[in-house]
Amino acid sequence: MGSIKNAEKPRVLEEEEKWMEHFPSKNPNPVLRVGNKGEVLYSNAASAPLLEHWKVSTGEELPHSIREMVRKAVLRRNPEKLEVKVGDHTYLFTLNPLPEEGYVNLYGFDISSQKRNEEQLLLREKQHLALNKLGKMALACKKLQVFMRDSTKLIARTLEVEYCKILELLPEGNFLLKAGTGWKPGIVGKTIVEGKKDSQAGYTLLTNKPVIVEDVGKEKRFRAPELLKEHDVVSGMSIIIGDINRPFGVMGVHSTKKRKFTREDIYFLSSATLIIAEVIERIHAEDEVRRQREHLEEMVEKRTGELTKINRRLKKEISERKQAQKVLQKSEERYRTATEQTGQLVYDCDLSSGEIDWAGAIRKLTGYDLREFQQVDFDGWVEHIHPEDRKNVFSAHKRSLRTGEKLHEEYRFRRKDGTYFYAEDSGTYLRDESGCICRVVGVMKDTTERRLAMEKLEKSEERYRSFLKNFRGIVFQGNMDFNALFMHGSLEEITGYREEEFVPGGLRWDRIIDPEDLPMIFEDAEKLRTVPGATSEREYRIRKKDGSRCWVHEILQNIPDESGKPVFVQGSIYDITERKAAEEALAKAEETRKKEIHHRIKNNLQVISSLLSLQAEKFTDEAIAEAFRESQNRVRSMSLIHEELYKSRDMETLDFAAYLKKLTADLLQSYRVRSDEISLKLDIEEVHFGMDTAIPLGIIINELVSNSLKHAFPEGKGGEILIKLFQTDHNKNKVISRNRKINKNGNSNYSTQFSLIVSDNGSGFPENIDFRNTASLGLQLVNTLVEQLEGNIELERNEGTNFIIRFRETG
Repeated sequence: MGSIKNAEKPRVLEEEEKWMEHFPSKNPNPVLRVGNKGEVLYSNAASAPLLEHWKVSTGEELPHSIREMVRKAVLRRNPEKLEVKVGDHTYLFTLNPLPEEGYVNLYGFDISSQKRNEEQLLLREKQHLALNKLGKMALACKKLQVFMRDSTKLIARTLEVEYCKILELLPEGNFLLKAGTGWKPGIVGKTIVEGKKDSQAGYTLLTNKPVIVEDVGKEKRFRAPELLKEHDVVSGMSIIIGDINRPFGVMGVHSTKKRKFTREDIYFLSSATLIIAEVIERIHAEDEVRRQREHLEEMVEKRTGELTKINRRLKKEISERKQAQKVLQKSEERYRTATEQTGQLVYDCDLSSGEIDWAGAIRKLTGYDLREFQQVDFDGWVEHIHPEDRKNVFSAHKRSLRTGEKLHEEYRFRRKDGTYFYAEDSGTYLRDESGCICRVVGVMKDTTERRLAMEKLEKSEERYRSFLKNFRGIVFQGNMDFNALFMHGSLEEITGYREEEFVPGGLRWDRIIDPEDLPMIFEDAEKLRTVPGATSEREYRIRKKDGSRCWVHEILQNIPDESGKPVFVQGSIYDITERKAAEEALAKAEETRKKEIHHRIKNNLQVISSLLSLQAEKFTDEAIAEAFRESQNRVRSMSLIHEELYKSRDMETLDFAAYLKKLTADLLQSYRVRSDEISLKLDIEEVHFGMDTAIPLGIIINELVSNSLKHAFPEGKGGEILIKLFQTDHNKNKVISRNRKINKNGNSNYSTQFSLIVSDNGSGFPENIDFRNTASLGLQLVNTLVEQLEGNIELERNEGTNFIIRFRETG
């Protein structure tokens, strides 16, 4: 049995292999076998259209993108999937690698129908989303033109066409291109399209159906308009907007490519036109309602005006005929209540009887109650007028009677307590039916507070005018462009110009400022424009009308509004020419005084130096003579400083390099040193020091150089002395400038560190001597003066003697 089973097994395998051999060729789907490098090894009949599309035969390589997927499947040793588009068909290939056999099997399936269904679903979803957005736009619509413009853009994007338009049907039958997208500039809103039946728009309106054009060049139903030809339109579709019985117009979409519009496209465009039509209908209805409402409001307003006129006539008739005593009494009560609230006295005087009917704020103004004041008749009224004002009051009444003008006069009226208040009386004379003057009616208003305020204002203005008359300066106010709004005071006396020459539009103040002083004025002006409450105080020169110049002192401030924004500037200007002249004279006098002081000190020190020299000649002891010579050199160093200060411009600082050249020359001469024996070199930056630094620094150099000349070079031995002075970094002990020119005026606001080096290449400083603690007067003096400069001193004994002194000069 085992042998029978073993005999049947090869036969089954053989049948399976035969079936597998026939499977690819009989398969209705494409099957390919491809080498690992992408060459076609085998293809069934269903693969022929693909190979023909790719222009590939058996043994040739597949396109690059497929070869890459083959390599990917081989490398990963896993099946891969690939979609391939061939004509109208889409295939999904499964790539199964067989690395041991050295090829990859490709099994394809036609999924064209599935892809079309997916695309159809995506298209419907896109169109539904667009209709949803269009609906939201319709609900939010406020302006019809904007809505139509945005609608055409949305429809064109959704249908993937270049052009979309809304044509509005005009009364004469043509169409206006009301809104659209894609069209050339200047066409929308202006172009007229014919509405005849041989046009697409007219044909659409006539048939009342969607009209689709696949190729406008082959269209026989109607003529293609010039508008479409100018824009290279090939295909399109158009639908009526609105009801056929009352259409708004036609919606059209157009493409420059040949295209078949589907049922879904027609449904979408039909739905969109329904929404647009609803919006147009609603907006037109709202406009009509608005017009009707405005017309109704106009009619109501007109009718109200007519009723108002009728009402006025009725009131006049009631007043003239004195109808209904009861109504009149109520009216009088309301009238009295109203007049009391106004804070005025209302009177009605019967000229025949002299009786006066009073109303209003009687108690508040006069102190009388209503019953008491009703007893005041024409004569009583006259008695209450201040005696000094009665004449003017009578004159005003006579003038009013004569001319017919309304009465207006102000006078003092006595209260119950005997005090007076200012009353402004405004009244008019009335005539009876026969034309005779019979009554005078009017109101009296308390103007006491206003009158007192005016009197205070007049006094204040009088004081102000008096102040300006005696004011020796100029007060002014200007806008934020610094144009003068007014300028008062001694303007003509200071500038030569009159006040009216600086009125807005006239002469500007900055035109008379000296050009050299204008930059600082403009700098202040920018601050005044931007910083609320900013002030400025400057002294500058102006050019007077006669061409001469004078100095002025200006104080200026901006005035902000409630928000803090500067709105105008105001200030004062004073003539300080005489003060400036006095200051210049004092400065010259001070300069002369300083020069004289330095000159005298220099002369006195030279006299002292000469006396020391004469005294030294009387001593034969070399040590005493040397002491006198050292003292003479010290005095000479100080004398040179005063000599250099005398020569300087500001007499506050001196050129230290020039000073050292003279000092060292004098020292060499004093010690009778020949240049071929000992050379003295200077490496000094151009620097200016004040006396507080120059004098101690000069004495230090004097002592150290003298020490080198005396001790560094034994008799007959030559050498070199070097003096270096340079500015160093503020934080690091390192040279930052060897040629920097230090501010000559000494007006910097920071301290500068300097290094002074006095060195020689002589025999060297003795190891057993501490230069900080020595009996030598010269070194003691050096240490004391270094401490005075708030510096420090170091000694280096390498190849001679090298003293390094660091100190700060405060600007």
